[in-house]
Amino acid sequence: MVPGTGGVNRGRGRSTTPAASGTQTITQSGPGDVLASVGYNIYSEDALTLNILGNVKFGTANADKGLGTGKNDYAAQLDTFYAGAATAYFASVGYKVVGVPESYALNNVAYGSIGVTAPMRDQFRAGLRLDAAQRANENTEEKRSVTIDITQRLSGGGSVSISLLKGLSTSSPDLMGGVYLSVLM
Repeated sequence: MVPGTGGVNRGRGRSTTPAASGTQTITQSGPGDVLASVGYNIYSEDALTLNILGNVKFGTANADKGLGTGKNDYAAQLDTFYAGAATAYFASVGYKVVGVPESYALNNVAYGSIGVTAPMRDQFRAGLRLDAAQRANENTEEKRSVTIDITQRLSGGGSVSISLLKGLSTSSPDLMGGVYLSVLM
């Protein structure tokens, strides 16, 4: 566990701490970090696609509240995508170089995900994804989470998605939602 302020652990959100009358839960909330990604298609034939990506997490979440580290992270990632007749399957593997605040011992981490997406109706698709990552330090668990999302394709080739994540370990957020915009250039 990486200690934070107000009983909240940096980058972990909610935690429990012993109190005189039992266990006390302290919850912090606020805007998160900003994520940016750029990718390049290195293979595409028939239904199989392979992309390489670069990701940056800008440390904009409030470090004083324990919502993030306040440091940037950088990652390289390889994605594969197989489009069946209607259902598509995908997997990712990557390596993240973690920005480390002063007096913290954080590790760079390998990570991966697997998932499936299927059409709902018209321009809409629904997806399910399982994510896992190595632990950030010796005192935390590996990250594990499951995400569901709904995506609508936009004219011009982009898309907008709404997602809901449920953490499956103490190193993952308990619950997180997001809205994502994808633009093809």
